Amino acid sequence: MPQQLRKTMKAVCSAIYDGVISAANEIVGKKVKMVMERLQVAKFYRQGWDTVRKQELRRVKQEIAEEAYKHLQGVRWALRKKKEDITDEEKGLLERLFFYAPQLKVAYDVCKALTEIFDKSMIKRRAKSTLKNWMNLVKERT
Repeated sequence: MPQQLRKTMKAVCSAIYDGVISAANEIVGKKVKMVMERLQVAKFYRQGWDTVRKQELRRVKQEIAEEAYKHLQGVRWALRKKKEDITDEEKGLLERLFFYAPQLKVAYDVCKALTEIFDKSMIKRRAKSTLKNWMNLVKERT
């Protein structure tokens, strides 16, 4: 990349990979802001959510009676839906699951809250404030 062009850059949008970030820093320098792709950020925090979900479902399956676990069939799909798309039947399913797995409810709530933030269009100051409030929510709930 020509030196003249590098001087005009204000930000670099990147995936969340150390190699890409390091390469970008070498080319344009550390004064240029690094911006992570929304999809990459969502993928990153949802992996954590998915890990908790799998662990908790495994634990619940081992701890409760087989008959009770049968009443949780279909819960994976309900967990993946947007809150506004969940049916009344699925809400009941989630309530049953969260009775057995309260930590999963916490992870579910904070993950969905972060997704709602990312789905909104905000100015920078409002976004920072909203993310700060979300971080406080996470601290309170965990």
